[in-house]
Amino acid sequence: MMTEWNDAKHSLSVRLAKIDWTDLFEEIPYKKLCDLGVYLVFTGENGIELEVTNDLLNAWGVTAEEAMTQAWDNMAADIQVQTLGGLVSGILGFDEEGGVDPTQSLVLSNEAKYYGAAYIACPGVMKKIEAKIGSFWLLPSSVHEVIVMPKTVAKSPVGLSEMVCHVNETFDPEDRLSDHIYEYRDGVFSSVYDAVKI
Repeated sequence: MMTEWNDAKHSLSVRLAKIDWTDLFEEIPYKKLCDLGVYLVFTGENGIELEVTNDLLNAWGVTAEEAMTQAWDNMAADIQVQTLGGLVSGILGFDEEGGVDPTQSLVLSNEAKYYGAAYIACPGVMKKIEAKIGSFWLLPSSVHEVIVMPKTVAKSPVGLSEMVCHVNETFDPEDRLSDHIYEYRDGVFSSVYDAVKI
């Protein structure tokens, strides 16, 4: 285990888990995002991953906020945004000139498709997506990726959480992120529970 911050900091990444689906958050520092916990993982040279504890942060001499900022910096180059049909090019997956079709749903992850759903906890990423496509729904298909559905595709959340539950049935429990959808609108991330049409 690297005990020097300058040696360890480039091996940090961010993860997400549903708070009431795990006891992980009884032991490690995390940031709450609605019903999700945002936490840090250190990956050793041997590929073994360890959740970052308060003791580890103290040994490095940094705060949880400083470590989180470093982890986001580490992950910035790996972000990948695709349409459901293929990769979109440009910054954050978008073509700077022509933009992206706001009537297409997108898949947000990383190049490895490994714990890429964590990007929904990065305010800069969410703001850039909203600037391109307007407000949107987030359908957590797994801890590895999230579907970004513009409200031009679905104005109402009715039936979307049901879709997430159906997709969850195809994944192992440890790969599931949530059983409902989220909304991002005007810079605000929120949970959408039991949406019904009235």
